[in-house]
Amino acid sequence: MSKLIILLFFGIGFVIFTIIKSASKGISSAHRAVNQEPESKSGISADELVQGVVQRSQKWENVGINIAQDCFDNGLKKGEIVRHSQIQELIQKHHPYQAQVVEHGFLDQMKNFIQGGEVINFSAEGGDIVFVHRDHAKDLLNG
Repeated sequence: MSKLIILLFFGIGFVIFTIIKSASKGISSAHRAVNQEPESKSGISADELVQGVVQRSQKWENVGINIAQDCFDNGLKKGEIVRHSQIQELIQKHHPYQAQVVEHGFLDQMKNFIQGGEVINFSAEGGDIVFVHRDHAKDLLNG
């Protein structure tokens, strides 16, 4: 349920971001056409500001992608399991101000592994999600 809420939150945020970006493009074009000057005294246009925000967000999402890749290479491939709750705690501890974006990157990359058939996910007690490499899933289920 929390994954759905997080994904819904990011989906709504993306829609709002897209609307703001589209509106700012129209406003900035009209402003430049009329005044022939930059929108702000610093010389940074609205498009440049939006692009900066997107780049910073992508930076933190890449941190989550790297965490998922590390889990895959150094844990899952070796037969270990990865619990979503433990990753959430790790992210909250090391990236408290960007936790949601980092977690989104992690979940996106894990989804790619699942869709690629490399990783299987299970629901565990308490609603936790457990990730297992496909080569080690039988061992987990039998053992």
